[in-house]
Amino acid sequence: MDKPTVSYQHIVEILTPVHIGTGQLWHQEAGDFLLKGNELHVIDQNGLFAILVNSTHQDLKELVDKSTQIEDLMKAADTKMPGHSYVLKSFGHSNLPERELRPFIKTALFQPYIPGSSLKGSIRTVLFNLSLNKSHVLSERNSVFKKLNKQKNPSEKINTQAFSDTAPKPSQTPNYDFLRVLHLSDSHFSTQDLVVADIRWFNLTQRGTDLKKSWRDMGSRRNIEKWQDAKGIFTEALKPGSKTYMAIQWDDFLLSEFPQKNVLHWKDLPDFIGFNKLKILVNAHALRLLEKDIAFYKQYRADDIPKLCEI
Repeated sequence: MDKPTVSYQHIVEILTPVHIGTGQLWHQEAGDFLLKGNELHVIDQNGLFAILVNSTHQDLKELVDKSTQIEDLMKAADTKMPGHSYVLKSFGHSNLPERELRPFIKTALFQPYIPGSSLKGSIRTVLFNLSLNKSHVLSERNSVFKKLNKQKNPSEKINTQAFSDTAPKPSQTPNYDFLRVLHLSDSHFSTQDLVVADIRWFNLTQRGTDLKKSWRDMGSRRNIEKWQDAKGIFTEALKPGSKTYMAIQWDDFLLSEFPQKNVLHWKDLPDFIGFNKLKILVNAHALRLLEKDIAFYKQYRADDIPKLCEI
């Protein structure tokens, strides 16, 4: 008899601002958002247009009949459609955008969420990194990965080469993916969990043997010495402390088939089966990245970084 697949529910808590984009760019001039003092108001345009089509609000429909500007319509909708708009405030030292804002990914119901595929991709990166972080693996596969990195979709080809190269042909690669045993649900949040984050890049530039610390100005694409003078990118982001639930499944049927199908064929793949084992691996990887970031900023820290961001 096949083993049942058991689901576990876990709490997801945001520790630092998280942005998952859509590839879109909102413009204030297009009426995608409105600025009111120290607040930014976002209107659900799909919801607004649905109301206009159904003539639920006659006064809004009259505005359209007058060929009003989209900004006037959005301002009217902001006060008359409380269920179809939300307010964003800035996070930390962030300002509010004057022109453009990158939105967070949302469902059809205008609800921000973290796709399960994004979480699964992060876990894949962790396991991939741990597997490669061994000297004999690096020397064995380094030349192969260098060649693949020059091709189209290098990350996909490298992943296939590393974890799914037992597939008889490329079209069957998903059936031999080592993470087929892991199922992750989407994690849904509320628009109240969103803030505006002004993202800045602190990096190093090199001329000869000299290293210079600077801030990357995303407007001019130049390196700027002072934090205050560099333009960043404004995004919607989940604020720290936001919580929701996520379901995680281990497919026991596939796990029982793995030895026969030789899916977990790479001997250097860490043992990640089971939530506790996976948690230890992910946390260890996150700690290593954090320690590297702390060491970097301690060595090259900029004096003009706000105290909130100091380590």
